[in-house]
Amino acid sequence: MTADNGRLETRAWPREGTPLQVRLGADPALAQSLARALTRNDLVVSAPVRLVGGSAVTALPPEDGRVMLFWESPAGRGSLAAQLQDHDRHDWVLRPLGPGQLQQRRAAVREKVRLPMTFTAGAAEVPGHTVDISETGLRAVLVSEPPTGRATVVHLTLDGVDLSVPFVVLRCEQTDSGTWVVTGRFNHSPRVADVIRRYVFTRQRQAIRRGL
Repeated sequence: MTADNGRLETRAWPREGTPLQVRLGADPALAQSLARALTRNDLVVSAPVRLVGGSAVTALPPEDGRVMLFWESPAGRGSLAAQLQDHDRHDWVLRPLGPGQLQQRRAAVREKVRLPMTFTAGAAEVPGHTVDISETGLRAVLVSEPPTGRATVVHLTLDGVDLSVPFVVLRCEQTDSGTWVVTGRFNHSPRVADVIRRYVFTRQRQAIRRGL
């Protein structure tokens, strides 16, 4: 597997180490990946994986080689169309088809709510409950130390909709009672973000109507 060498000049690509969501061809289901290396013309990412029964399974390359990358950055949500150039079981070499796009981040509205949830990484799982949630992430209390791994996922239900959302842990602390408080951000699709956003706004409208 090869990639062109040289200095990267564009800023519209994800930085090394950035978690990615990958749309493979016309398949609407998103896979998960990680930006590994940037060159003048190419972007090297880890072989995309999908969650199947709680386990990470390597995705097959699309027949046409076309992929779409999505990622979160401090400046907003990025997207980049690319063409698969080469691949092996560990990495894919992608040739970006343009400079990419960056959608300015909006301030996320956070709602305090206690909901049962499960935190998983591979076969390990820890139950707990949310403290607050927004379309970008959540804070939760877990009964034991959360597992970590390549495919970390939060499972919860919002208004009857079951969600399994890829999750990046930003902070984790043990309390005096022995539980663990975890704060992090979601790495989800726009559809899942819309589900969470609607849930938060619905609860806020209901609170206003109750005069709270």
